Amino acid sequence: TIMVVDDSPFMQRLMAEMLASFGVGKVMTAAGADEAFQRMETRAPDVIFCDWQMYPVDGLAMLRRLPSAPPSEARQFDAPGLIMVSVGILAVLLAVMLPPDSAELSWLIGIAAIAMCALGLFARHLRRHPHGSVIDIAFFVDPALRAQAIIVLASALVMYTSVTLVPQFLQEIHGDGVVQSGLVVMFAAIGWVVGASVGGQLLGKHGFQVLNTIGVAALGGGAALLAAFSKDSAIAIGYVSQVLIGLGIGQVSIASLLLAQQSLPAARIGVATANVQLLRNIGAVFGVNVFVALAMHGLSRRADELGGVARQAAELASLEAGYHRSFLGLVVVVVAAAPWLLAIPKARAAKEQVS
Repeated sequence: TIMVVDDSPFMQRLMAEMLASFGVGKVMTAAGADEAFQRMETRAPDVIFCDWQMYPVDGLAMLRRLPSAPPSEARQFDAPGLIMVSVGILAVLLAVMLPPDSAELSWLIGIAAIAMCALGLFARHLRRHPHGSVIDIAFFVDPALRAQAIIVLASALVMYTSVTLVPQFLQEIHGDGVVQSGLVVMFAAIGWVVGASVGGQLLGKHGFQVLNTIGVAALGGGAALLAAFSKDSAIAIGYVSQVLIGLGIGQVSIASLLLAQQSLPAARIGVATANVQLLRNIGAVFGVNVFVALAMHGLSRRADELGGVARQAAELASLEAGYHRSFLGLVVVVVAAAPWLLAIPKARAAKEQVS
């Protein structure tokens, strides 16, 4: 990444076009020192071309204000940031999964306070170490990366929730055996591999936005099939839903990795890759814990009021309703993530000038 700092718009365009003709894929421009430092908060350039005579801060004064070794921060392991994020996520999960009982209100308030404190400390930590934190600040301030992060979270949530709940649904509600239920994971894995392979070919022709759109559409189609899945449906519907969800996350995964890697400087490619994987893990954790709790919510209370055959029937009906509640929730997640597709760049990053 090369940054051109010049108070002349003409010189900015001229330098950017000349560098592009030499094969430079990423060129940042700034009209002065203040704008340059503001843009370096999100992306640190590898090389800076700076005009000598600028007002109010000239080129020499700007270069003197540059940090001595900014890339070194990104190479350090951010243990404090990781602890803050982990504690915050764990507290949020506990707060969400607590039963809605007035007796648990004090626990809920305490856990919510811990979550807010941990995440607040992480926000302060992120401002102090924008490129050395466990999650790079670019994923929060850059519109394209922020949108991609949300889509990654949603896709992982749908994928890992479905491969957790669907085998249980097939055994407990649909009446299938262990082998038939276990095939769900295989079909999802096949879809993921095929989606990533096809996505790699489509990305070069159609860009990040189209690939993400196809992925989100496949995720939505799979989630919609699950929402309509019942004990009387053919098991093939469950398998098709998993193939679609696998195709969706396969395409989103390849697009998210390449967009993140091509949006950050070469020195932070490893950070970009690790951040995408971390976001995927966060989505998986939230999906499995929250949606499994949603599926099981209210099961024991309804059954305790009955006995014998009536209790067994009530348990089965409550469990089926819980599964459908969770499957419908997956549809809501995909619909909520879809508008963020508008912030994903359409063109291939290799041809873009990142500003």
